[in-house]
Amino acid sequence: MIHYLTTTGGESTVRGYLKSRGQALAPILEAVRYEDLFTRTSLPRGCYVFADLERLSEPALAYADKLFGLLEGREGVTLYNRPSRCALKDRFQPLMQEAGINEFTCHPATRFPATIRYPVFLRQQKRHDGPATPLLHDARELSNALGDMWLRSVDLAQIAVVEFVETRQADGFRRFFSGFLVGGRIVIRYTLTSREWVQKKWETITPQMVSDEADYIRRKPHEAWMRRVFAQAGIDYGRLDFGMSADGRLQAWEINTNPGFIRSADSYPKELLSNSQYVGDEFETALRSLDVSSSGPPIGIPWTPPAHSGGGWVTTRRRIPGRHRLRGLLRMPGLRAWSRAVVGQRLYERASETQSR
Repeated sequence: MIHYLTTTGGESTVRGYLKSRGQALAPILEAVRYEDLFTRTSLPRGCYVFADLERLSEPALAYADKLFGLLEGREGVTLYNRPSRCALKDRFQPLMQEAGINEFTCHPATRFPATIRYPVFLRQQKRHDGPATPLLHDARELSNALGDMWLRSVDLAQIAVVEFVETRQADGFRRFFSGFLVGGRIVIRYTLTSREWVQKKWETITPQMVSDEADYIRRKPHEAWMRRVFAQAGIDYGRLDFGMSADGRLQAWEINTNPGFIRSADSYPKELLSNSQYVGDEFETALRSLDVSSSGPPIGIPWTPPAHSGGGWVTTRRRIPGRHRLRGLLRMPGLRAWSRAVVGQRLYERASETQSR
């Protein structure tokens, strides 16, 4: 049995798959919420995938790691993603740069160098929503963006400043790659081709692009590099999103430990149905390989489960109390623009001062 662990709401990745393309796996795959897992006094044997780690609070990560340690090495148990070993979003990019994998930097919005290379963009540290701003081309645009977030009560400790990497190739297109690591197997999710710097869907589909993707998902030419990134991040299960800079260097954007599963065939453009079927079959085979014989008695938890409200286990989008009172005073466009500039400049200076210490 495969016990796929997620936060409340995160289980939709599994349940949606089991209702569509993955119906045949329903007898061996179940979604288990961390909030429910943490109340148990014993655990059945089987495979445990510690997914959705980015959304867990620090206390939840610590308790999940404690359970991982209890299960580790037990007969009839296999484990993926030890929480204490995984370099999650706020640790991932610094680690990739230190390892020489990425050529760009990523810093907390509360602490970044004045020498940061523009353009940059802002994004949430612990989410997979993509950029939170357009490209920001200089210090003034960055400080204004910080000021705007502050005025909207966004907690800047959860925001990252990311240097932009140009990925446009000679043909004018940017290519976005994505692939899973499941049970030690690399499964290419897809390739996207777009003229835009943010790629979330197929913008252009030509017969040559379909053929190129078919070749890529089968040959997996970047498999060795992908395995290096997963190993460096200490992540055994997840999806790596990456691209290639204009000078030909692969760049790791992020690893999602609770990625969307392969969708039903009718959710893909008709030109890509054959490719999606191939990927879906590979993904199902990889998932099946996680299943282990779970015979044997449950494993008792030799301590009292922690007393904690369910909501405290999940990292939420924090709002700074009190700032909402400013909104009524800032409805005038001119006043808001002035406040954004003044506040943003101070935030920018403070972040640069903190970095220099």
